[in-house]
Amino acid sequence: MERDYRFEVFTDYCADGKQYVVKYVDFETVIGVGDTIEEAIEEARGNLDAYIEACKELKIAVPEPSMHEYDYYSGKVTLRMSKTLHKQVDERAKKEGISINSLLNEAIAEYIERRNYTCYLAERNDDNYYNLKPLTVETVREFREKLEKKNK
Repeated sequence: MERDYRFEVFTDYCADGKQYVVKYVDFETVIGVGDTIEEAIEEARGNLDAYIEACKELKIAVPEPSMHEYDYYSGKVTLRMSKTLHKQVDERAKKEGISINSLLNEAIAEYIERRNYTCYLAERNDDNYYNLKPLTVETVREFREKLEKKNK
């Protein structure tokens, strides 16, 4: 297609394992799903092409690509790593049958997703309600101290 539309990639965990979902910012109903990020992007692009063709046939206006504050990012990063880590990454990628780039993309996406996911510690208060606190080393330490005092 002649236009570049922005999309977001999400990881979806289901009973069958992990899948990647691509969703276009300008087209809420156009998505792509795949076992790898590349598969999801490829499917989403095919679906977008079909959607735009249908819009043209039905004489429905197709939106221009929206601008975003991140439009200046190229998607390319130079990464330096130790030779040992490089070897391990190469071996893992070969074992999984994917490129080093795909492996690093998946690893970084999973890392970011884990960092963005906040776990909470539920603690019952005196009124029999639960207080939710972000699960951190400090809140776990406080919780253990309270349990120890309570069990003494």
